[in-house]
This record gives sequence, C-alpha cells and structure tokens, in this order.
Amino acid sequence: MMNEPWVETALRIVHTFGFTILVGSIVMFDLRVLGFSKRISVRALSSHLLPWTTGALLVILPSGVALFAEHASELLDSRVFKVKMALLLAAGI
Repeated sequence: MMNEPWVETALRIVHTFGFTILVGSIVMFDLRVLGFSKRISVRALSSHLLPWTTGALLVILPSGVALFAEHASELLDSRVFKVKMALLLAAGI
C-alpha cells in the first residue's frame, strides 16, 4: 500500500488533522461546561459539536489502522505504542 512515499505522509496528515478536530471539539465543550460562553446552552453546543467529533473519529480510525498495518511489527515491539494503546483503551472505557 505504501510503495509511494507520499501515501504515508498523506495518511499522517489526515490522522493529525482528525486528532486536531477531535481535541478541538472536546476542548470547546469542556470550556462551556466549565462556565465559558454561557450564551449557548450545553445541549445546543453538544448537538453542534457531536457531528465534528464523530467525523473526526471516522477519519482517525481508518488512517490509524492503515498506519499501524504498515509498521505493525515495529509498533508491537514498542513500549511507547503499548502505553499509548492502553491509555486510549482507558479513555474509551
């Protein structure tokens, strides 16, 4: 799949962009819950941000799987990768 060097670069950009959107939507919601921008209700903001969060996850998951598939043997030997996956699992739970 990654015979062309630009493919992996494009996947990394897409993956990073997805994380940026995901974290941005979560930060915006958290700031509202903490009391910022009281003009918009929490429910209205959540209904506006949920499609962005869902879309970001739909971008992150396949791009992450594709990046993992290319370097699976190296990543499975990496302690940092194992910690990352454990933290993502904990966050998901």
